[in-house]
Amino acid sequence: MKIGVDISQLQYGSTGITNYLLELIQLLSKKNNHIFFKNYRGLSKFSNVKSFPFPFTTFKRRRFWDNHIIGNLAKFYKVDILITSYFATPKQKHLIKIPVIYDLGIYGKDPKDSKSIDYFKNAIENSMKRSNAIITISDTIA
Repeated sequence: MKIGVDISQLQYGSTGITNYLLELIQLLSKKNNHIFFKNYRGLSKFSNVKSFPFPFTTFKRRRFWDNHIIGNLAKFYKVDILITSYFATPKQKHLIKIPVIYDLGIYGKDPKDSKSIDYFKNAIENSMKRSNAIITISDTIA
């Protein structure tokens, strides 16, 4: 089986998801049947990286990458399993999809805290419906 991983989040510096992705890359780099996708041109020290410049200048563009482009790239490169480093999951049905959901602690929050909480709850629920499994880093962000 060929495993694909969206490593676009690595461009944002030192965060929980970055540390998780670096560990995942280290594990997968020991195997030959993997491919990493990223949306920026920066040099990569990892092998088998496919770079597709697609700037996330707006949230809608980010969602377009997550819902359409990354799934089509996985299909083009004949990936069997796609691990996305964001809570969105592509709609393509030809592959096993495993999103990384940073934080499930949002479910314990009061819905009146922020308008964005409803958005994230809906996005997470939609992602869970379309995925075969999920990975969560923590139940809360400190």
